[in-house]
Formats: sequence, structure tokens, C-alpha cells
Amino acid sequence: MKKKILTEYFNLLIYKDLSERFSLKNTQLLRELLKYLFTNVCSFFSIHSYYKTVKQIYSLSRQTISDYINFIQETEYFSLLPHFSYSLKVQKINPKKIISLDNGLRNIISFRFSKDEGKLAENLVGNVLSSEVPLEEKNIFYWKGKREVDFVIKQNSKIAAFNVCFGQPLQEREISSLLEFQKSFRNVRDFILITKDLEKKEGKIKFIPLWKWLLHSSSFNP
Repeated sequence: MKKKILTEYFNLLIYKDLSERFSLKNTQLLRELLKYLFTNVCSFFSIHSYYKTVKQIYSLSRQTISDYINFIQETEYFSLLPHFSYSLKVQKINPKKIISLDNGLRNIISFRFSKDEGKLAENLVGNVLSSEVPLEEKNIFYWKGKREVDFVIKQNSKIAAFNVCFGQPLQEREISSLLEFQKSFRNVRDFILITKDLEKKEGKIKFIPLWKWLLHSSSFNP
């Protein structure tokens, strides 16, 4: 029953929220694009890369893909997060990070081989952060240097950096990426590492279990 309901939601997204609302004709492309986004939550999306993948299948332009992506974002089923930089050019040319509104839809629609608990936890955190940031401010990002910081929140001159590690043992790269970010930017108020069950503070990094962070998430935003 759950699968049936979620599949119906997916069809409504395609035919009512998108095709009917925006007069989109290529529903097959729309379906495949949505499946791609659901499958690749917390990974990176580039219009250019996706175009190279599908241009042999569909007769379309990069602009068509860009238009479809913009329409999809208007439904708020997905957020595509830019790379954190004070340069708008750097933000524009880098791939965007995919965050989905609904883990349930992702599990039904996506092509996957495992439960992907880590990805689902990261997507949940991204979804919560996206919903708490006013849309007009557009101030949620990811960051990538030698390593990646999952989420960066900027409000005025204050910054908070978030990593999510739901596996055990805790991966050292999750800590080192926050330390790398710390060396690169000033005015970082919080370094948050969201875990499965570990809670402690080490230097400037706060380790917080996911369940506890979800109860108090708004208090950790700048």
C-alpha cells in the first residue's frame, strides 16, 4: 500500500505538478530526469554532464534541461545547492548538490542496491536545513576543497558548517573536511558533525546524534 501511494505521488508530480502546470510535452524526459535526481540525492548535478548523457536518446538542448530543472525546483520536491563561495561565478560554474524533499519517494523511485542509510540521513539533514532557510535568502550551500563539507549555512556574516556521518566507526575525513573549511573561512560560528549516536565536543566541532539535532535543529542555525 505504501509503495502504491508513493508511486501515485510520483505520477502526480509528473503529470499534474509539472506537465499540466508548465505545459511540458516530453513526459518521458521528465520521468527520467526525476528518476535521476531521486537516485542521486546528495550527489552532484550538472546540466552539461546530464546533457552529454541523454543527448543520444532525446532530441533536446541544454536549455530544455535547464528549463525542466527550473520547473522541478518550483515544485519544491528538490533543492539544488550551489557551491559555497563569495564569487557568484564560482557558484554558477560548479555542479549543484541534489537534495530531495522526500526520502520515501526516493526509496520507491530510485535505482539502488542498498538501503543507503548514510545518504538518507544526509538528505534528511539537507531537507530540514533547506526548509528552515527562507527561500528568498538562498543561503544554503555545500563546499568542496580537498574534501567536502555537506552543508554550509550563511546568514549575514555568520556561517555554520555541517557534516553528516551515519556510519560506524566515524570516518576521519568528516572531521578533516570541517578543519579544512575552518582554515579557509572566517566568521564560522558552528562546526556540526551529525552522527548516529555519538555526542561530544572536540575542539570547535560539536558531535550531535541525528535524533537530537532534529529535535533542536533551528537552534543550530546562524
